[in-house]
Amino acid sequence: MARINPENIYLLPILHGRMEFAVEVARVFKSYRPQAVAVEFPPTIQAQVMAGVARMPHLSAILYPDQGGHAFLLLEPTDGQVGPRKISSP
Repeated sequence: MARINPENIYLLPILHGRMEFAVEVARVFKSYRPQAVAVEFPPTIQAQVMAGVARMPHLSAILYPDQGGHAFLLLEPTDGQVGPRKISSP
């Protein structure tokens, strides 16, 4: 396993739902071939996110409890945070 140090950690900021960022994420992943990927999804919906990513290119929506109500997350290939999960999935 590689040691974690500032020289082997890359940050790639994105804007959600923007195709330009999804394209850049794919380009960077092809160039650097990361061994691990971190995205900002809450751990409480990890299983649903992974199931939705596996369904790509079909869209998925996840409904989850949020601050006394419910919220939904649309999983689409044009989102820069969904792309890394699809690219890095086994």
